[in-house]
Formats: sequence, C-alpha cells, structure tokens
Amino acid sequence: MKIRLALLAAVTALGACASGPSYTVADRVCNPARHARVVGMNWGEVSFPPALQVRLVDYGRPVPPATNPARLTLHTDPKGWIGRVSCG
Repeated sequence: MKIRLALLAAVTALGACASGPSYTVADRVCNPARHARVVGMNWGEVSFPPALQVRLVDYGRPVPPATNPARLTLHTDPKGWIGRVSCG
C-alpha cells in the first residue's frame, strides 16, 4: 500500500512538471460527481492537482476509519483499475 501511494505521488508530481498542468480532473477537493469520470481507468493513467489528497484502497477491503471529507479515495482492484470513488 505504501508503495502504491508513493507511486501515485510520483506520477502526480511528474504531471506537475510538464509544460502545463493537464489533470484528469482539476478539482482540489473530493467531488464524487466530477471524480466519477476516473472510474474504469487505471490509477497510473490519471493525474490530479498536487493539492488534492488521494488515497488508494484495494477494492473490497474495508476503508480505514480515518476520514477527511476533502480527500479522494480511489477503490482499486489488485491491478490498479478504479472501481469506484468516494470522499473520506
């Protein structure tokens, strides 16, 4: 899990270094209606603004109780495909 979070942070940081920000969804806080567009994508191919807190949770596993309504939670399968998004 820590490795996946580190990879997500690296991908997000690399995206920020490009010639201009080109985020999959530009919202800086969790917005389920807007972030739903990433469902069906692999988390490695999406980019979010650095200010957005993102958490990866393996699909079907319990979500840790620590919540933050501004944080986007990506529920992924073992291969990294996003099955659903939520805030918390």
